[in-house]
Amino acid sequence: MVLGDNKGEPNKRAFRKLVKSGQVHACIAFAVDTPVGWCCIGPRQTFPRLERVKALQTKWDENTWSVVCFYIRAGFRHQGVATRLLKSAVLLARTLGAKRLEGYPVQPSRSGSGEIPAAFAWTGVQELFKRQRFVNISLPESTRDIYVKTFRHTKR
Repeated sequence: MVLGDNKGEPNKRAFRKLVKSGQVHACIAFAVDTPVGWCCIGPRQTFPRLERVKALQTKWDENTWSVVCFYIRAGFRHQGVATRLLKSAVLLARTLGAKRLEGYPVQPSRSGSGEIPAAFAWTGVQELFKRQRFVNISLPESTRDIYVKTFRHTKR
């Protein structure tokens, strides 16, 4: 089952099945009782496409997690929902033992407008990761950005 091959309801059902099976995790944002956004996160090895895309390959291990997509319902965009979802994803990854969390935001267009249409921003935008103190480890010539946050786990 691969997310992204479908749109709308089939993708929602596939995502729900992955989350329920424990293969991936999700942070979900609600406005009262209505879901208005989600963020998909999990151990990097659960997302094999990351290894098939040359621009997204990194030196990772079993303690590396990835934030692979965001969805914010129209009408709730530009209101900080993605920021709150990423904060929750960081906390979730750290709580579940991740030592490193990667994100793959889309780069702004080279035209200089800076505005990225929602349909293309499903992996997040650079500013979102920068605000959460992720570090850009991308090579200058790369067509994709890779942002990383490293956790120091303290013994309790």
